[in-house]
Amino acid sequence: MPYFFLSFARGTTTRGACQVVADDMRTAHQKTHTLGINPGGEVLITGMTEPQPKLEMDRLYTFRELKALGYAQLKDAPADVQERHGVPPEATG
Repeated sequence: MPYFFLSFARGTTTRGACQVVADDMRTAHQKTHTLGINPGGEVLITGMTEPQPKLEMDRLYTFRELKALGYAQLKDAPADVQERHGVPPEATG
């Protein structure tokens, strides 16, 4: 089964992120509702070949927790990663 990383936001406010195992993106998003780990807002879903080793499965992490674990914001990612996720250039400047 594939792994998915889901990041939640409302406007420019990060609401948290989690990783789950699911058959596809739609099922991954539904699973966050079933588990009660979907804080609402917009969601960015990224498929992964392996889980993130520092993160537990099926647990919502706050922005502060993610930052403490060394995870960067998408705006700090390389330009090709931002482009792949639809981050407009003006959002990073």
